[in-house]
Amino acid sequence: MQTASSTTSISTGVHSAAAAQNGNDEQLPPARPRISAFPEPPFKWGIPVDFDDKHVVYVWLDALTNYITGIGYDCDGNSTEQFKRNWPADLHLIGKDIIRFHTIYWPIFLMALDLPLPKQVFGHPWLLMNGGKMSKSKGNVIYAEDLVDLFGVDAVRYFVLHEMPFESDGTITWDLMIERTNSDLAKHARQPL
Repeated sequence: MQTASSTTSISTGVHSAAAAQNGNDEQLPPARPRISAFPEPPFKWGIPVDFDDKHVVYVWLDALTNYITGIGYDCDGNSTEQFKRNWPADLHLIGKDIIRFHTIYWPIFLMALDLPLPKQVFGHPWLLMNGGKMSKSKGNVIYAEDLVDLFGVDAVRYFVLHEMPFESDGTITWDLMIERTNSDLAKHARQPL
């Protein structure tokens, strides 16, 4: 367990801060990762851990801090006006598969920095494609820009709100988009006001 008098490292080992101050270069056993380690990862990226070559640590600390550094947070107290105006977030709208990272780890990081937490976190459902989650790594993504170019922004908004209510996943395909546009929107556009 990490104490206030020690530092941790995910690489070759851990040096005790107290031992270093006393001139002792004592090595402690390698630290186990504190954030999240995945057994037999399906991906080739992550920070390898030296205690098990089948595990990597996913880089949530770096990823999550982008929320505040992207709007000008500065750890030395010189944060920008944009940060002061926009933090804390009124709503963090995130994918439901990453709720744990945004409701456990992210608040811990923020509390360690003595920063206020987001006011709400909402894990939105997925748009499914052919029965599975859309994913760039699977290559089954339909991009919003492509949909808007073909159907217009209002038709895309209508489709997403109709097919994906906030409490459940929705399904999207090019055929469903065309069908919804023709059956609901085109039909009503022809009716007199």
